[in-house]
This record gives sequence, C-alpha cells and structure tokens, in this order.
Amino acid sequence: MLRPFLEYIVNSVIDFPTHLVIDIANPAEQQYAIIIKVHGSDMGKLIGRDGKTIKSLRNLAQMVADPGTIVSFEVQK
Repeated sequence: MLRPFLEYIVNSVIDFPTHLVIDIANPAEQQYAIIIKVHGSDMGKLIGRDGKTIKSLRNLAQMVADPGTIVSFEVQK
C-alpha cells in the first residue's frame, strides 16, 4: 500500500516519471528505509526548498504506514 501511494505522489511532482524507481526496505520491525531514484533534474523538485517537499512526503508516508512506524528517505539520481 505504501509503494502505490508514494508512486502517485512523486509522479505528480517530477517531470520524468519513467525514471522513477522506489525501493522500500524493512530493516527492522516498525521501520522503513525508502530509496527514491529520479532523473537528475527532478532531484531539486522532489527535495524542495529547505527540504520541505521531502519532509512533507515523509510525514504523509508515516501517516499511511502503521502507527508508530519510522520512515526514512534517501533520494538518488
């Protein structure tokens, strides 16, 4: 459920949705490490000014995930 949600949100922000790759790892119980790979020119749009966009995405992902789950993001090109 988390992957389709993230794909929908990120695709609405970036210009090159064909380059989008989302890897979700669950290294520990109640924790997700999410790696989002995008085209180089989309990194700034996804991160946003002062990281506000990626922080908002993390907050939304934490709401979609189970209560008490920690979600961390890494953006790569």
